[in-house]
Amino acid sequence: KRLKNEKLFDLLDPLIGIATTLDPQLIHAYRFGAIFLSERNPVGAEQPEKALALLKQGIEQNPDEWQLYRDLGFVYYWYLQDYKKGADAFLEGSKNPKSAAWMKTFAAELLAKGGSRESARFLWQQFYDTADNEQMKRNAKENLIRLQALNEMDTLRELISKVEAR
Repeated sequence: KRLKNEKLFDLLDPLIGIATTLDPQLIHAYRFGAIFLSERNPVGAEQPEKALALLKQGIEQNPDEWQLYRDLGFVYYWYLQDYKKGADAFLEGSKNPKSAAWMKTFAAELLAKGGSRESARFLWQQFYDTADNEQMKRNAKENLIRLQALNEMDTLRELISKVEAR
């Protein structure tokens, strides 16, 4: 029985499987399916691992669809808080010449958020060196300065801790 306003997602995964088997290039089935598989109840099925599997299948079938990499990175980032894997997905998708320019910058943001400042610095520097307009160059420069400030703050905290210990 189904109660009023009750959201059941038992058949979502199998129905997406049928759709993508019948048409492996049905990009919307991968993308929207991943959203509904990832979302928490009552909006979705609360199964981000199944969303990852679906998106990886979609990428395997449609390697030129950069949006699938974006969605994969988003699921890692938003639902699983795995910044490294999210950044890796955004970076991989950014290699596609049709991908959005911000894919690489978002990967750098995730790496900075997830603790890999050196990797983030490398990506921001690369972005700065290859930027084709002043706005993008300025944004990269600001992020490089921000990363430097975070490192300096860590150094100061460490020094303060040592002084406090004495």
